[in-house]
Amino acid sequence: MHARPLDSTVGLYNAITSDIISHSSEDSTETHWISESGILDLFLMAGPTPEQCSSSGTISSDDIRTVQKRFDEEDMPMDVFWLGIEYSEEHKYFI
Repeated sequence: MHARPLDSTVGLYNAITSDIISHSSEDSTETHWISESGILDLFLMAGPTPEQCSSSGTISSDDIRTVQKRFDEEDMPMDVFWLGIEYSEEHKYFI
């Protein structure tokens, strides 16, 4: 008996460099994650579609300001926010 496929998508992001070996069959996909450091730092993004999975990580500048304000309110020192290249102008760090 075969299970009916789900009508949903799950995105998985690994923040640490790893080798990923994937084997797919008609019914499933099996992956092996190999990390040289032994650490997997995973983020799971659920969404009914791939587009909604990838957009779930998008934050606005107001969101960033809210987090920064909370650090100030809690008197927690913070030197930098690392947002990644997608938040830089034209995706360039050095202009």
